[in-house]
Amino acid sequence: MIATLMVALCAAGGPTQLDGSWRFTTGDPPGAEASDLDDSNWTTMDLPGSWVGTPFEEHRGYAWYRKRIRLEGAPPDSLLLPPVNQASEVFANGTKVGGYGKMPPDVRPEQLSL
Repeated sequence: MIATLMVALCAAGGPTQLDGSWRFTTGDPPGAEASDLDDSNWTTMDLPGSWVGTPFEEHRGYAWYRKRIRLEGAPPDSLLLPPVNQASEVFANGTKVGGYGKMPPDVRPEQLSL
């Protein structure tokens, strides 16, 4: 999972939970971390949740989740992301700000041979 947050402003103090509706796509589209990427054709998925029972249930590999949020007032103590199953990288406004686990090597389908 790779999550991108488009943070417009800083948020009111205390933890801010980021559950709810996120944009989702499989694969690793170029520039997916950019805050100005048009993700309007991506699928909407509610988090926390699972790919079980979705068209993506059999997908193995990269996937991106994106959520646009506007945080106003004092900076939050923390942003609470939904749980991650294996590994993640987190971007805010196009800049990597964290992650969890170890991402696999960068392997694109055209690099695979049978």
